[in-house]
Amino acid sequence: MTAVVLNRVGLVLGMTGVVFIFIWGPPQPSFEEATFLTTEGPLDPEEAARTRRLKRRHDILSRVGLALIGLGFAAQLAATVS
Repeated sequence: MTAVVLNRVGLVLGMTGVVFIFIWGPPQPSFEEATFLTTEGPLDPEEAARTRRLKRRHDILSRVGLALIGLGFAAQLAATVS
């Protein structure tokens, strides 16, 4: 790969990662399971499972965004070396 192509790939990866981070936010540490108090009573098991799935999806996609930014940076760095 030429340096120009590698640089462009790095830019695309970086910008895609930024979009992921913009939508899902940066990865955040979670030290405890959240409990929700509502005026409607406790969450039913289906709602609790849905909440856990959404939290897991959020965590995965935010980490993917961060990884894309890192890969983009690495590709651009490799383009300057070659």
